[in-house]
Amino acid sequence: MDFLHHHFTRTKNRAFSGPRFYARFHVAWLKFEKYYQLTEQAPVYVADILLHPALRKSYLSEQWKRNPAWVSNAVKAVRKIWSTEYKIYELLDKQEEKGQELDEFDRWRQKVYSTASEVKDEFDRFIYGSQVGIGQQTALQWWLEPTQRENFPLLCRMAIDIFCIPPMSTEAERIFSGARRQVRWDRSSMSAKMVEASLSIRSVPLTSYASASFFNGDMYLRLADTLRAASGCVFGTVLMLMYIRMPA
Repeated sequence: MDFLHHHFTRTKNRAFSGPRFYARFHVAWLKFEKYYQLTEQAPVYVADILLHPALRKSYLSEQWKRNPAWVSNAVKAVRKIWSTEYKIYELLDKQEEKGQELDEFDRWRQKVYSTASEVKDEFDRFIYGSQVGIGQQTALQWWLEPTQRENFPLLCRMAIDIFCIPPMSTEAERIFSGARRQVRWDRSSMSAKMVEASLSIRSVPLTSYASASFFNGDMYLRLADTLRAASGCVFGTVLMLMYIRMPA
């Protein structure tokens, strides 16, 4: 979107050279401007920028410097997603730790670590951090690295979810339509959860972001656990391996 805005702005002066070209340019500009104004209302679009290691908040501040209110509102909207959907895992982990019996050293270490983490949470620490070039890597591949998972264990979940969102719904529609072929008349007893899990596992190798690091990551294990839970036994793991090797 920002590149298109840059392109339109750069070619605006050339459009005045010919009336026919200007008419077409003006119509295209109005249509683009309509959707560009809506990016403020799409926190996921802004989250994609804020969680990109080479962009972060400094990119937004530069690109939207004429509308500083856009930046503050956008960051606030993404922070709300972070606080309500992902930061809550920190509370759950702490509750689990409280349920365990800790010795004196563990209690001291827990106090020191919690004090250090309260200085700035993962979201603020990342978006206000320095931009990092990732070369030919995608942002998703960068977040799948073990180093990032160590530094940002909770924010990493959010980033992977954001960057796994497909740019178009074509693939999602294809998988959805595949459910019709999945549940044949002789397999009508399959539960909805089982169908969802098996289709999810089956679609992983077909996506553009599938890689060795992806299959070794937490998301792969979560899919395996989901399928195993849906089947109610270890047979789910066997099904998972079968579906990964089956053609679409």
